[in-house]
Amino acid sequence: MADRRMFAKTIIDSDAFLDMPVSSQVLYFHLSMRADDEGFINSPKKIQRMVGCNDDDMKLLIAKSFVILFETGIIVIKHWKIHNYIRKDRINETIYKEEKSALFEKSNGAYTLQNPDEIELAAPCQPSVNHMSVTCQPNVGIGKDRLGKDRLGKDRLGKDNILHGADEPAPEPEPEPIVIIALPLVDKTEYVITEKQVNNWHELYPAVDVLQELRKMRGWLEANSKRGKTRNGILRFITGWLAKEQDKGGIYRNKSGANDNDTNNPFLKMAMEGVFDDE
Repeated sequence: MADRRMFAKTIIDSDAFLDMPVSSQVLYFHLSMRADDEGFINSPKKIQRMVGCNDDDMKLLIAKSFVILFETGIIVIKHWKIHNYIRKDRINETIYKEEKSALFEKSNGAYTLQNPDEIELAAPCQPSVNHMSVTCQPNVGIGKDRLGKDRLGKDRLGKDNILHGADEPAPEPEPEPIVIIALPLVDKTEYVITEKQVNNWHELYPAVDVLQELRKMRGWLEANSKRGKTRNGILRFITGWLAKEQDKGGIYRNKSGANDNDTNNPFLKMAMEGVFDDE
């Protein structure tokens, strides 16, 4: 089992996760750190006691579907494969084959149960306080009837139900933005430009070959490092360049027009004179 684990911000920065008490969040991190290479843990109660968390914290993780509980007492981190990627030639496969066979891996990598008949084994199932690792209470719905007199929110949060929002699914991770080009900055870092930004500029400056102009900007910034732009000023530089090109007619202007690399080009003169420098 690896000594290092990763955590995806799309999960731990979600409202569903941050709305939980800090103790529940801490328990989640400790469980994840001690899971095997496929996200399974065979001693959740031991880890819970070791880090000083209580049964309510475990129940909340189960109820909010951050972990899935099986009748055997084994749990699995639902979003394990969103958090961690381990190469197939390095992974130590879990020994909990039966539990794994009850799971289906969604397209985003999250675990879910194979069919509705197995829901009794999963997150909505409330474990017995004294025997969480071996028994599981039937699913009778979230609320007063389900938790009975031993309501987990009664002693800790008063009248407010700690399971508010528990039936909401954990957020799906957003797709990574597509990077088109990067422009060098004066601090030696780069400003990344995404496909979405390029599409927006195409709409704002329809006469301009935006991608070609971005290539020109990169060349100019590399050749004029002393006139480089900061992260706060680079957008002003880009939009100023594109607006000037739009005003000149862009791709529709007369072929005999001024060369963009000519020092008589009005925009280049303004850039070299520092008009677009940060204030």
